[in-house]
Amino acid sequence: MKSLVVYYSWTGNTELTAKVLAAETGAELRFLREVKKRHKASGFLGAAFGALTGSKSELKDPDYNTDSYDILFIGTPVWAMHSTPALNTWIANAVFENRKVYLFITNASGREHRVIDSLAKRIRKKGGTVLGSFAIRSGRNGKIDPEKARSKVKSWVENQNLKRTPK
Repeated sequence: MKSLVVYYSWTGNTELTAKVLAAETGAELRFLREVKKRHKASGFLGAAFGALTGSKSELKDPDYNTDSYDILFIGTPVWAMHSTPALNTWIANAVFENRKVYLFITNASGREHRVIDSLAKRIRKKGGTVLGSFAIRSGRNGKIDPEKARSKVKSWVENQNLKRTPK
């Protein structure tokens, strides 16, 4: 089975998690890049507002093709208790019919179920089957500890029986 990790990351937390997940499962990586450059301080309010309103953003060189993948891992940070505009765009345009989907999010608040439920609902509406999810919370400094991420992802992958098999 061929698998793909699709993710958006602004601060690097979701990217760290996505790369660990890809290494553990043997999945290919696809990073969603926004055309609009987000700036840390002033950009956060706009980013939070965009997430809160369910906005979509324009992606640079978007690749919505999922034809050759059986399993999709989809990841996003949580902004204002919602998924990011970049991921909203990708979900709106990608094909999920007959795909097994696993969701992962990175956040600081601990209210991940709302985001996971929203993503799962949109994916199911497009014919995908959401089989599982996990969340990793950042520390007080806003960063996810790399060892914590590796440990959490490795344990989750083993529990889901998704471990990469040697060739």
